[in-house]
Amino acid sequence: MRLPTGENRVTQQRDHATPLGDAVPWRRNCPWRLLRFCYSIPMPTILRVGPYRFFFYANDRTEPIHVHIEREAYKAKFWVAPVRLAVNRGFRPAEIRSVQRIIREHERLIVEKWHEYFDA
Repeated sequence: MRLPTGENRVTQQRDHATPLGDAVPWRRNCPWRLLRFCYSIPMPTILRVGPYRFFFYANDRTEPIHVHIEREAYKAKFWVAPVRLAVNRGFRPAEIRSVQRIIREHERLIVEKWHEYFDA
């Protein structure tokens, strides 16, 4: 197959690979239908305790106060008032209890950060 003048095979393949090109290396970890959300939604980190990162998504304002937790590939979501598990993706029960205890200890901080971010 002959390519049009002035173009090379690499450019032509790159243009058709993905709408984001090669600039986004983590796109492989994101389902295609959700791709735009995987790089466009900020995730403010509220707290780090040990291996856990506590954060929320910037588009969470329509839900009751909650916090997302991640450690490596594991993720969980907790409602804050009262503290209870909403979603668990990979954490063992002992870790869930530990994370729940951390959330109770920092509940005031989580609520303050939530209002600071969403009410601004």
